[in-house]
Amino acid sequence: MCKYVTMVDVATLLGAGELALRPVVLARPDQVIRWVATSELPDPTPFFQGGELLLTTGLQTASWTSEWQDYVQALVRSGTVGVGFGTGVNHTQVPRRLVSACRAAGLNLIEVPRPTPFVAISHRVSRLLMEEEQASAGEALEFQRRLTAAAAKPDGIRAMLAALAHALRGAAALFSGDGQLLAGPTGTRRSELNLDRVAGEISVLRRQRTPSSAVLADPEGLTVVQSVGTASGRGPFLAVLGPPRLTLSQRSAVTTGVALLGLIAEQEHRAEQTRRTVRGRAVELLVAGDLVTAQIVLSIDGTAPVIPDRLRMVHASGAPETLLDAIAAAESRSGICAVRADHRRCGNRGRRRRARLL
Repeated sequence: MCKYVTMVDVATLLGAGELALRPVVLARPDQVIRWVATSELPDPTPFFQGGELLLTTGLQTASWTSEWQDYVQALVRSGTVGVGFGTGVNHTQVPRRLVSACRAAGLNLIEVPRPTPFVAISHRVSRLLMEEEQASAGEALEFQRRLTAAAAKPDGIRAMLAALAHALRGAAALFSGDGQLLAGPTGTRRSELNLDRVAGEISVLRRQRTPSSAVLADPEGLTVVQSVGTASGRGPFLAVLGPPRLTLSQRSAVTTGVALLGLIAEQEHRAEQTRRTVRGRAVELLVAGDLVTAQIVLSIDGTAPVIPDRLRMVHASGAPETLLDAIAAAESRSGICAVRADHRRCGNRGRRRRARLL
């Protein structure tokens, strides 16, 4: 699963002028700080969870030479974001071997001057996290409002995809259960959404019985493919392209979009069931030879075709999912279909369904 984070990165912390922090090795300024840890242990990593900014004065490192390399490698393996090294206490400057080790390993290294207490850095990160979370909550509410308003429009699906793509600053599209594009892609990055790759993921997800999702990550962005649940179990799939890390508000927008698309898909499914009930009755009348009444019944469904003078009838049987695919294909070619349950059993093949296609 992808990780959604409230983002306070190294560059943002360095921008806090009152702390007077100095970048020594700025390998990855976009790395997200999840918390600040202070430790003088030779190896603090057993107590880390990943995403920490380590603050230290190098209390036990006065005689270190090659140990710095092992120290930095352990930090990198633990997922530490960087080292804030306090000077003026145990070291007058940041040790050169530490600088070399951080540069070689790609670990951020920041000098903390003597007048800046470590607790001030912790408080600043804590405030930034709180402010970012509050901003994300407000942004999430705005995204939800826009998505809900879009869903109420006549072309709700396309309007929602546009609103979702705007929220993610990326792209959004809707696919059928067999990977065919239904709507979109839309958004400023629509050309970057890999439709073939999404279709391939859908073919895998479709075999799962429960609502499922897939995350495709690359340096350019994050693609999320999410099933849109319906009572029929044959709902569409939403695919969105966003930044490499999704904020909390963007995560909320995707969740809201999936929920609203599910409601729209369920309404369309029920309408389709009603249409097929009407068409099923018309097929029964046609089989009985009552052409006039069959056409009257079909007139209830404004999208149904006019019955031609010559008809061709096809009987089909098979698993429900296979039949539904056949019905969709026939109806796309102006076919009129009826489905009935067949309670007869043949060996261990169980319940099957039959369809009449005109």
